[in-house]
Amino acid sequence: MNVDGSKYARLFRRENLLTLVAAGGVGELALEFFAWWIVPATLGKPMRPDVLVADLARSLLHVDISVVLAVSLHLAAGILIFPLLFVVARAAIGFKTTLIPAAVYGVILWLVAQAVLAPLAGRPVMLGWIANTWASLVGHVLYAVVFAHALVWLTKGPAEK
Repeated sequence: MNVDGSKYARLFRRENLLTLVAAGGVGELALEFFAWWIVPATLGKPMRPDVLVADLARSLLHVDISVVLAVSLHLAAGILIFPLLFVVARAAIGFKTTLIPAAVYGVILWLVAQAVLAPLAGRPVMLGWIANTWASLVGHVLYAVVFAHALVWLTKGPAEK
């Protein structure tokens, strides 16, 4: 079996990384708008992923981190780490499409956040299936789909979609 390393090497070129960061930023903007404006209008309070990050730092590292650092870490994940993981996974699996892999990726991000990270931070699995659990699902899928569409648009341009 001959593995084509060039498809992975292309992912890590500077211009591709900048495109990933830009697309990740667009996805993150969509998530933040949803978390800070849509969710409070429907559920009465915003989603606060920074609190989860701070609780993880406290429970795993035994350190208190500031709100600014917690927000920054979550933004860094959404702008760079999660986009990189998506394109590497999509290249490894061989998907040529974007929408379905992006939606599945959003569900995976949600499952990791709610079923793995929440308990590590001392919270119940899936936050006990409260309304914010479902808002988190919508937010993660929204993030992934918007990021993936921004990536296609930035890579191919609006005329070639």
